Amino acid sequence: MNATPAKWPDRPESSGGPDESSGRSVPDAGAAVSGKFVLLAMVGLGLAAALGTWRFYAAEQRRPLELWGPEAAELIVRAEKVEVLQLEALPRERAPVEADARSSASAHDEKVARDDVSPNRVSRDEIIPLAGRLLVVRGRRDVSTARGLGHLRVSLVNEASFDWSPEAADVPPPHWDYALRFSRDDATATIVFASREGLAALAETGAQASIGPIRDGVAVLLAEMTSGEGE
Repeated sequence: MNATPAKWPDRPESSGGPDESSGRSVPDAGAAVSGKFVLLAMVGLGLAAALGTWRFYAAEQRRPLELWGPEAAELIVRAEKVEVLQLEALPRERAPVEADARSSASAHDEKVARDDVSPNRVSRDEIIPLAGRLLVVRGRRDVSTARGLGHLRVSLVNEASFDWSPEAADVPPPHWDYALRFSRDDATATIVFASREGLAALAETGAQASIGPIRDGVAVLLAEMTSGEGE
């Protein structure tokens, strides 16, 4: 009688489930590859979103950066010290006399005058030339930590804050009444405002534009800063 050879049971195909003999899960190669593709897709989407955000903000800031220049724009956003200045335009017939008087003042006299100025007193030593006018600083206040300053910083480098139409800045001689001076070390950027007309200008270069879309809010904020209400 011939003996029938023993047969080993067929080995079940792996389905990526638990290995019943050991109690451990057997990894499925297909699932692992699929997971890698999902991870790569997520990373790709994240990079695309970041690139899209960067392009969005770059587009929002392109014309303001061209208007102010990159150095001034960087000071507007990041300067540690910010002062609000109250301005008064000199009558045109007095401007040359005042300018000559200022240019002949000694450095010592200018320092004494500057040190003697409190935030709410008249500044007697500074004149800002702008668009053919001389603007006298009549008062100043440190507003580096003032409420609302952060929003104003961002607004001044945001394209939506400006009216870029050619006729927007074509107004009668404006009444320049306020300025914000952004300072860090020896670098400064002084943005001068005509709050009624809704104009802003960089004193260092003379570049100016209409801030019509934010005119009312800026006027209120500057008045609060000057009076100390925004502190």
